[in-house]
Amino acid sequence: MENRIVQLLGFEHFDLAKQLIRNRLKIVWVMQLRQAQDDEERAAVEAKMAAEPATAAILQALAATRTSARDRQSAMERSIRQEVGVAALLVVEWDG
Repeated sequence: MENRIVQLLGFEHFDLAKQLIRNRLKIVWVMQLRQAQDDEERAAVEAKMAAEPATAAILQALAATRTSARDRQSAMERSIRQEVGVAALLVVEWDG
């Protein structure tokens, strides 16, 4: 398989071929998750992933990434609310 990928991409993309080979499990399973048509299909893929140690680690990494993204979003929303609050106080002081 490795030789075939290098042949398809060409030797000038050998580093890319190595990364694809190294991450093939991640690529396959994330693609399956992305192609799930609904929550039921996604849950079935996640159940398959959770059943195997190698793919369970991928599932955990995806969950951590989603959690991190939610945390970043929440922090950004808090920051915006704080900035709006400060701006409102400045306007009140300016008008007062």
